[in-house]
Amino acid sequence: MPIQSIRDKALALLTIMAMVCAVGCRHSDDPDMPELPEQPETPIPEMVNLCLQVSFDRQKEATRTDGADNDGYDYDISGEFEKISSLRVIIIRNVPNVDENGDTIKDLNGKPETAFRLVEANRLVATNEYGHPRNDNLEFNVVDNESKRIYLIANESSLQAPSADWESATQFLDEAYSIGTEVANFDNLTKWTVSMPDISDAGTVTEGLFSDSKALIPMLPLTEFFDIFVNVKRLNLPEDTYKSHLFITRAAAKATFYLDPTGLDPTYSNVQITSISISGIGAEEYVFPNHTEYSKGKYQDAVRPDVEMYITDFRTPSDKTLTYLMDNLSINMVEKGTQPITQSRAIHGPVYFPESILKGDEKYMVTVKLSTGMEFTAPLETNILNIDGNDAVARDTHLKIEMGFTPMSLTVEAIEAPYNSVDLNPGFGEIYYPSED
Repeated sequence: MPIQSIRDKALALLTIMAMVCAVGCRHSDDPDMPELPEQPETPIPEMVNLCLQVSFDRQKEATRTDGADNDGYDYDISGEFEKISSLRVIIIRNVPNVDENGDTIKDLNGKPETAFRLVEANRLVATNEYGHPRNDNLEFNVVDNESKRIYLIANESSLQAPSADWESATQFLDEAYSIGTEVANFDNLTKWTVSMPDISDAGTVTEGLFSDSKALIPMLPLTEFFDIFVNVKRLNLPEDTYKSHLFITRAAAKATFYLDPTGLDPTYSNVQITSISISGIGAEEYVFPNHTEYSKGKYQDAVRPDVEMYITDFRTPSDKTLTYLMDNLSINMVEKGTQPITQSRAIHGPVYFPESILKGDEKYMVTVKLSTGMEFTAPLETNILNIDGNDAVARDTHLKIEMGFTPMSLTVEAIEAPYNSVDLNPGFGEIYYPSED
């Protein structure tokens, strides 16, 4: 090919390339070039280690009435059912906008601005019977300097799913609160309820809220939630670790029935108790404590050890109450033996049921039927919680009901304070000070 022809083609190609570059690299000052909006810089959040310490009060503790006996949920009576086999922790970033000093930024109406709620952690760990993780820990890498809502659920396999959309409570918690999910509000957890099974038209039930026969893994559920503000940077805590002591409460009340041998007439020697019932129990309850208040407050100073705490107020999803009937019993009124029985003996239970608040002058009533055909009823009036003038029984309560008989009457008494006290040692609260170890 002639040299001139090659030179002409090369010049033509260079001209086309220059035109393309001129279009693609037009200067931003060109008046025909549209202005691009400024891209705000998204700061990388500072991450910290959130270390949770969760307590379940399995140890012996003093009652409010006598200061010595074992109160609350007695481990020896309830055996395996009240141990813990799993603990789930869900952490939600309930993020208010804060300035560089950590102060909440408010909108024009003076209300805190909320950026979003995002599931930051969701972990289910296997635990030993005390609730301590077996092969895992309760440490979470979270964003610093913002508020968190932390949900705690132990033994979730015994809980009913919140709706038919979920096959189990575990599926609900896994899928609805997977990490990264934006949470519009807390209603799905706040309004989650469990109900007594097989309620008759007369308002009678014969099976407990939780029982060995109903649970896939027979364990009593425990729950609570806390709002904390993680602020390692502002507090200058060492090692970028924020520690928080939290606790969980049993998601049911329970009753155990005792027979007082004193006063038993010889005519009872061949008589049996064929049924026991207690009326006034709740039909359903919230899975998580709802508007629940504790005697010392939910958030405690970590430097105050051995603080006894019990529930003083709560809300229920329904004011409907039921009668729990325990029938087909064959309990000897008088134990056969050479030595006279002088101490009360446990004859039935424990049974588990929702917390409840009665109306007006209503009382919890205990009814006992005997093999002779006689039936006795008596009100349960001792050591019952009072909320706004109404009798109530809170979750995490153990009613040890002692029944005494005369030839023609029944007396019942809760022989220990029903309030389950939480032993706060070294104390539960929003901030844990490492120097206090």
